[in-house]
Amino acid sequence: MNKKFTLEDLTKISDENLKDNKEILKHYTDIRTDITVDSNLHPSLLRNIIVSPGSHLHINDPIDLNNLDLKKVLSTPENKKSRLEQALKEFNQDKPASLERTKLNNVFIQNSITDGDFEDLIIKSNIRCVLLITDGAYTRNLQFYRRVIEILKKHNIPFIEYTNVQPNLDRKLVFRISEYANDHEVNAIITVGSLSTVDLAKIVLPKLVKPHLIRLHKTRLFKSFLAPNYLLISIPTLVVPDPKINSKSALKNNILFPNLDYFGDTIFLNNPIEDADAVFYCVDLFEELDNTKVWEILHETFFRLILNFFDFSIDAKVKASIVHNIKTIDWYLAYFDFGNKLNTYDKFKILEIIASTMDGSSFVDIPDIWIWYKLEASLSYLVNSKKCDGLALFLPNFLEVLSQSNVEFRERAIELGNSLYGSHSVEGFVYKLILHIKKYRLPISFLDIPQVKRVSYKFLLFLIKKSSNNPFYNRVTKTIVNNLTIW
Repeated sequence: MNKKFTLEDLTKISDENLKDNKEILKHYTDIRTDITVDSNLHPSLLRNIIVSPGSHLHINDPIDLNNLDLKKVLSTPENKKSRLEQALKEFNQDKPASLERTKLNNVFIQNSITDGDFEDLIIKSNIRCVLLITDGAYTRNLQFYRRVIEILKKHNIPFIEYTNVQPNLDRKLVFRISEYANDHEVNAIITVGSLSTVDLAKIVLPKLVKPHLIRLHKTRLFKSFLAPNYLLISIPTLVVPDPKINSKSALKNNILFPNLDYFGDTIFLNNPIEDADAVFYCVDLFEELDNTKVWEILHETFFRLILNFFDFSIDAKVKASIVHNIKTIDWYLAYFDFGNKLNTYDKFKILEIIASTMDGSSFVDIPDIWIWYKLEASLSYLVNSKKCDGLALFLPNFLEVLSQSNVEFRERAIELGNSLYGSHSVEGFVYKLILHIKKYRLPISFLDIPQVKRVSYKFLLFLIKKSSNNPFYNRVTKTIVNNLTIW
């Protein structure tokens, strides 16, 4: 086929046809199906040339279709879509794809740790010695924990234990654990404890790989630490099982030069994403938890879901799923608070929702939105308060203050309030949340927290400083705390 044309021909097309790209493509690409025409012009380039002929190629340059590949432009009789739709589709595919949040494939939700997956994993892994990290002696006495020990003994896997981690989390603790583990040539860590303790294990792991490491690894967003020859397994109890202990969400990183940001004074253990090699959520754990601890788990999950809704990258389907999960947890809160017991299905459903908040399908990567959790961590750092109490305390003011400084956050807050309560403003959403907080006897002021005996200037100053890690502090943080003192 020796057909030739120049781009000057495109300028002769009438204005009427120029408005219809489909007619143009059809006019210049409609050929007999028994003739094969090759062109190396990409559909996106051809489309741009048609819309703006002089922008990409010289007008008078001839194009020999014998040397070009038009397969991507030409349609076949079997293809019912128009040529324009095909071209536009491929044009859009050429654009850089936005970051998709896909959930991790490392979660196992089981009735018991003895169901088999945990056992299969440790058998297949080349383990020299296992380090078991637990919150305290209470956790070590759980039947749930003993089943883990029995599996290790069954397969003659050497292990050592380190307990009494909570509530005294500090820099020296990490060094003591890592030194103890390196003395026994540990290459696998199994954490059975609260979410803060699970996050602590991610700080210990780099010290096993590099024993002389001075700077502690901060479990920041998108910056996890997993080594190929080391195994990290999380078995969350979600809260500290001991009724007398509250888990802290911050680690004291006291160093020689605290003013230098290189080290940082506080490391927050908020577990933004659970990216261990394997995570096992077990239903039978609930059987050994006190009712007050189950109550805390439900509240913490409720607040975590609200946080995840402010991931601005999620689509409508994920947002609808989060709203549904919030309503489900809210229903379980009312059901459980009324004195009812959770059955096996209820526990499994709750664990599925908890796993969805940390599996990577939605997570917040904007530091300002984590101010809410940092304030709670700082409060637990100072007075060892319950996590659900701290989250409830700061939530209303957090929503109000951040909505004033971030338009996108405000729009998302209004959307969530409308989906949950039918409200049409941030103020209406905050009001409904305050009613929720009061309904379940959670704190709305500092003095509602039993561990806070007195609110002084020094106390507020330390709270702001610890939550910001900034010598100039954070304006949003200061505003939230200042507003809260008025309540």
